[in-house]
Amino acid sequence: MAKKKRKRAGSKGRTPRGIIFIGITLLIGGIALLKVLPKPGEHIKPYYQAKPPATLSPTKITPPKKELPPLPPPLPKTAPARIAILIDDLGIDEAAAQSLLQMDFPLTLSILPSLPHSLTIARLAKKHHREVLLHLPMEPHGYSRNKLYPDILLTDMDEQTLLKKTRACLEQIPDIIGVNNHMGSKFTEYPDKMRPVLKVLKEQGLFFIDSRTSKDSVAYRLAKAMGLRANQRQIFLDNNQTEEAIIKQIMALGRLAKSTNGRKGVIAIAHPHPSTISALSKTLPKLKTSGIEIVPVSYLLD
Repeated sequence: MAKKKRKRAGSKGRTPRGIIFIGITLLIGGIALLKVLPKPGEHIKPYYQAKPPATLSPTKITPPKKELPPLPPPLPKTAPARIAILIDDLGIDEAAAQSLLQMDFPLTLSILPSLPHSLTIARLAKKHHREVLLHLPMEPHGYSRNKLYPDILLTDMDEQTLLKKTRACLEQIPDIIGVNNHMGSKFTEYPDKMRPVLKVLKEQGLFFIDSRTSKDSVAYRLAKAMGLRANQRQIFLDNNQTEEAIIKQIMALGRLAKSTNGRKGVIAIAHPHPSTISALSKTLPKLKTSGIEIVPVSYLLD
């Protein structure tokens, strides 16, 4: 009798140990799944990929404020160079005075007392709106008594005489606003002689221009010490009376006015010579064009 073949244990057959292992595995997986799955009624938020960050502009860094020093005050406007021209020795030649007054520049006229045309010239000057000074005669060095000027102030006069003669000279010329000395290289060196003269000027509200006929003159300093408005001559224009020389002096006056020494203005003295009048008429327009202001002498008082 043929023997029956033994059946192999197939997949249908499971051992108890295998079944237990599978059960434990399923149990653990179920527990893990319960942890992940949402609870009943719980909403699951959809997943969105985060947008890439926008490009950031550079952060503007504000530097710390510093305490800046205060701004310097504005510079003053530069004043134009100024000159005043004083014409001395007027009173003899009326025609010369007329020529000077016809110039379109505020020349200042200084008129001597007791001369034939002194009063007429003073009135003409007022009509043309020009400043008028008294050209007061004073004793020079080496003065000859044979040529004694009737109104001259002398160093041998006492105080009362000087006061009286000064007042008398002032009365001869109307509308004067100041005085400068005619000659006076000796007289202006004596403080005790100048003091009575300046006292009268102060009483009448007049200013004084020292013609500086002597380098040792005390007149300007004394006038300032006594409280008068005053100034002094810086340049003579016509010691050499040729027209060419006078033109050179006038141009030198312009350069001086523009220099450091001329910041407060420069006072020049000239005389009514024909050559001087011609030189002034030719050169003053050039000075004006160059930026120099020509003013009355009263504009340049200290």
